[in-house]
Amino acid sequence: MVRWLKSNRQPLATIAAAGFIGFFIWIIVIADKGEGVRWWSFIDSIPGGDKAGHFALVGILSFLCNLAFTRWTVRRVWSVTPVTWGLLVLIALEEFSQGFIPHRHLEFLDLLADLAGLAAGQMLAMRCQAGALPGPRVSRLAREKIDKAKKPSH
Repeated sequence: MVRWLKSNRQPLATIAAAGFIGFFIWIIVIADKGEGVRWWSFIDSIPGGDKAGHFALVGILSFLCNLAFTRWTVRRVWSVTPVTWGLLVLIALEEFSQGFIPHRHLEFLDLLADLAGLAAGQMLAMRCQAGALPGPRVSRLAREKIDKAKKPSH
């Protein structure tokens, strides 16, 4: 099962990302229509629930989109992928548009929670692509020892 998941990770990630993008758009449409209270009023009863919701939704979006649409060439923690840059622009535009929509509120802390979610999602996707999840991680030196041991000596 794990081997099948590893070999089919890209198509599964693409399907999951596409589905979550649809879900994310649905949430924005519901909120822009002013019907959000009916769907997620319980979040307001949780201290910090709104910010946690922003972090989780954008983090999942970032994770799935980076996993599905990024070809990893640079694996530095501080590098930002083109997918994350694109999501940053779209999410910033969506947050700023809330200032012009009657039922919505433009909040700087929402944008900060979104940024944190973007970063966390990308870093988790980078770890998955690097092979850290799932399964054990083997260092370069350990891999060299294993490869040396496999070679027949003459």
